[in-house]
Amino acid sequence: MKDMTSSDNENEEFLHLLSEQTFLGLLLLQDDQVKYTNKATAEIFSVTIEEIYKWDAKGILEAVDDKDRAFVAEQLMKKQKGDNDVVDSHSFKVNTPEGPKYINLFSKTVIFDGKTADLVSIIDITDQKRAELELKESEDKFKLLFNNTNDSIFMIQIDEEGNVLKFVEGNDTICTWLGITREELLKLHPENLIPADMQEKGKEAIQWILKFGFLTYEIEIKLIDGNRLPVEMSSSLFSDGENKYVLSSAREIADRVVARKLRERQIEEKTLLLDIITHDLRNYLARIWACIEYSTSNEEGTLSEIKNQAVKSKSSLLQIDNLIDNISVLMKRDLGRDYELKPVKLLKIINQCITDLKDIYPNKLFKINIENITKEQVILADTLFDQLVINVLTNSVKNDPADEIIIDFSLTEKEDSTYLLKISDHGQGIPPDKRSDIFERYSEFRKTGKGSGLGLFIIKTLVERYKGQVIIENTIEEDYTKGTTFSLLLKKAK
Repeated sequence: MKDMTSSDNENEEFLHLLSEQTFLGLLLLQDDQVKYTNKATAEIFSVTIEEIYKWDAKGILEAVDDKDRAFVAEQLMKKQKGDNDVVDSHSFKVNTPEGPKYINLFSKTVIFDGKTADLVSIIDITDQKRAELELKESEDKFKLLFNNTNDSIFMIQIDEEGNVLKFVEGNDTICTWLGITREELLKLHPENLIPADMQEKGKEAIQWILKFGFLTYEIEIKLIDGNRLPVEMSSSLFSDGENKYVLSSAREIADRVVARKLRERQIEEKTLLLDIITHDLRNYLARIWACIEYSTSNEEGTLSEIKNQAVKSKSSLLQIDNLIDNISVLMKRDLGRDYELKPVKLLKIINQCITDLKDIYPNKLFKINIENITKEQVILADTLFDQLVINVLTNSVKNDPADEIIIDFSLTEKEDSTYLLKISDHGQGIPPDKRSDIFERYSEFRKTGKGSGLGLFIIKTLVERYKGQVIIENTIEEDYTKGTTFSLLLKKAK
């Protein structure tokens, strides 16, 4: 007997979380009263948890079918008392508000609060039981169901230790999935359908089924062509008196897996975005606070020194403003917001971004060269085009340790009503093998924990919105360490 009493709060919380997440129904009975149950039990009996807590032994037995009630009542009483002549696992029929169901019950005597109690785990085996009954009633009817269901149904033989021996039967659906005939299926060893990295999970599932009689779980099967198919497997154990078998139905859940991964990715990205906002804003605000502290507490500070602190504060405020703009672009993109494209004067935006860049980095010297760009040249964009340019420019500064930053702008008018805008720097450059993922959202933050990781993603996002393209090239053709050129193909506005 196991003592279920515990004063370890952490263990209790973990066990409570586990019991609420499991598909197993759980009941703890003592003195003919329900001491504990979980959500899965309520779902199996089609009642609320509150109703189950009001049950006594008589209430529980009322749900049991007449022909099974006497045996269940006897086992319930013996296990609460701690008797030895008991049956650990058995199946029977129950009547619920939603109709009759079949359950598999596994229970044992435990010690709870110093007294014997019956700990019961329950599995709904209605579908499997009905399938077995239909099999007994009519083989023809079973074959029709067996071969025309959308789920794959198959049976394998196992030995006493749970080692998988062979396929015994399989329906048309699994043969179609695999792309083989039934004869070929029966010659195939079942373990050949399980990918190598899932073999251990498959063996654990068989052991669980051998012990408890039933299991629903997710796994992947390997098709003959090498592709993998995620499935939900519902398996039950039965015997013909001489051999043991596992009957399984497999349902394709590729869409469910994709949706789950998408939800996980969305949660991951939102968490990461929160980390980025917290990380960057705190850094910028810390700089501003340090400048204010210096200016207000240093009574001997000169006007020039105070002005210098104000310039630093302005730089940090501009970086905060740029971060907020980037987050705005990102969130509107995720919400699917459309933007109206309109004519934008290219030179005007470039000059404004250069001014902002100098304010953001007051301690840097800049040498800006602008070639072939005039006031008359107009592209098709929107009010966020300055975000694209400023992100290219700040990326150039971040990747150039020199005190003087050289940035070259050049424009080429192409015959297909587009402009090719090149923005070149002379910093450290980007290795060719690193260029494939730098436009991914949060790529830099994931790698280093520094910077928002949004800048290059925003560049790509906006260029795509403008129906253009962005390409990364070497400033010096044969040497990527001499700088990077962003080549932006933009549509000319009429």
